[in-house]
Amino acid sequence: MKDRLIILTIFALAIFLLPKAAVLLNAGAAGENFSGASVSFPQEVRVYMEETGETIAVSAEEYLTGCLCAQIPINYEPEALKAQAAASATYALRLMSELRESGNIPDGADISDSPRLCQPYYSPEKRREVYGDELESFAESLTAAARYGISHIMTYEGKPIYSVYHSVSAGNTCPSEYVWGASFDYLTRRESGADRDYIYFECVNEIRSEDARNALMNYDSEIETPVDCAKWFTDMVTNEDGYVISVNIG
Repeated sequence: MKDRLIILTIFALAIFLLPKAAVLLNAGAAGENFSGASVSFPQEVRVYMEETGETIAVSAEEYLTGCLCAQIPINYEPEALKAQAAASATYALRLMSELRESGNIPDGADISDSPRLCQPYYSPEKRREVYGDELESFAESLTAAARYGISHIMTYEGKPIYSVYHSVSAGNTCPSEYVWGASFDYLTRRESGADRDYIYFECVNEIRSEDARNALMNYDSEIETPVDCAKWFTDMVTNEDGYVISVNIG
């Protein structure tokens, strides 16, 4: 029996905004849940900080700067930072009314810093902790990108879109129905061949079979794990771009 599983990850799709988006996108057609009266980004954002349980009020510029620091390397090109800021601002605006209506955040808060509910956000203290003195060197480009995001909300049929994003694709982006089971005209398959040159496009992880078995048992104690660990994962189904649609476990 092999005592290790070698997992080769190719076409490593790393979607950051899956948890909340998955719930919303499965709910139905685009735009039906948005109850906001305006597609303008608010001047002040009240952010619920999940770890401390407090709600802080910050300017729109401050909020998007914190999003950029949590979501993208701050030394990226200015145009990349601007694109990320536009995606972050659009996604936050789309979720603000929906989060309040769902009761998933406390009264008085507009948004959360939790990736589970919305998208990552770093407070000024967290930014200094993560980036140290490097933060000051990129302050100007971060501020410029945040201002761009505030004024570049992406809409479809007059409503902010679900501007979900990921770090790398399989060479083509995945249509929304493959990910969430709901079709959106603005989340369709597009070529992204440059992703194949990304340094982390392919990676290999080596895991002890016993650790893998424990993880499977913790997920579902009914899963069968034969002596031969090669039989634990079978019948993989992929789409035309290599994304895994399903795999049989046990």
